[in-house]
Amino acid sequence: MLVAGGNREALERALPGVTVLDQATAAQESDTPNAAVTYVAMGLIIAFCAISVVNTLTMSTMDRTRELALLLKVGTTRRQAARMLRAETVTATTISVLIGTAISLVTLVAFSTGTTGSSMPHVPPHTYLTVVAAVATLALAATAISARFTLRGAGK
Repeated sequence: MLVAGGNREALERALPGVTVLDQATAAQESDTPNAAVTYVAMGLIIAFCAISVVNTLTMSTMDRTRELALLLKVGTTRRQAARMLRAETVTATTISVLIGTAISLVTLVAFSTGTTGSSMPHVPPHTYLTVVAAVATLALAATAISARFTLRGAGK
């Protein structure tokens, strides 16, 4: 448990059998095998989310075969239909990133306030931009690939 402030000796007397560490020692001990387990768990969560995003986008695009066939019959070109699907994906991705960022900030501010006393969480900008770029690339690729198959089937 991380406790900010307070008298170390008083805490050790109040909690017999519990070792109270200073911040530097606690930071050194956080690089344990448990950190590896945390990274593996986080990787699995990210992989599951990626699979869910691809599956959802693919199913929603493939489910629109009749709509896309109708658009092709009334004169829309395959390129225009693909551009429409890309625009929808970019819009959905932008809204998702904005909402996800807001929700994450609420959680991170609460966590940062509880652990460090500062309400300003540290989020490296390059990490944030990498995550956003990966999500956008994944979403556009999933839509483009499924749209290609859907448009090919809808044109028949």
